Amino acid sequence: GDGTWVAPTGGKIGQVLQAVGTYVTTIASTTYALNMSAPAITPSATSSKILIMHSAPSGITLDNTSNMGHAALYRDATNITTFGHGSSYASYQGASPLSGTSLIYLDSPSSTSAIVYSVYVKTDNASLSMIYGYSSSQPRGSSITVMEILA
Repeated sequence: GDGTWVAPTGGKIGQVLQAVGTYVTTIASTTYALNMSAPAITPSATSSKILIMHSAPSGITLDNTSNMGHAALYRDATNITTFGHGSSYASYQGASPLSGTSLIYLDSPSSTSAIVYSVYVKTDNASLSMIYGYSSSQPRGSSITVMEILA
């Protein structure tokens, strides 16, 4: 409107932690299994939000074109990315190798205790398999970053 500038409030970064590496998980299970975790983050206030960013590996291998693989973000032992559709954040299907999809989620944990955010993977059929982080006989790098957003 009138050209008056108002200083923003909140939204400052409190802390940033990251894990980077070649995390390869081979799975043939309808139950989620751990792929990788970020270092534990302890929010400074219950009003803080945590931004979780997972850069998925460039290689995801499925053993056939009808198999579906899934990836989800967890806060400690809780799947926080259910969204009501098969409890996954990203799903993969088709011929391999496939490129990974980045997972980005803003969490409101309402806690000042240490929290571990992780990436878990599973398949939709226990007789089929997925390799998350592997393509053409070479492990592929991935990362998970957690950032505290101050209120």
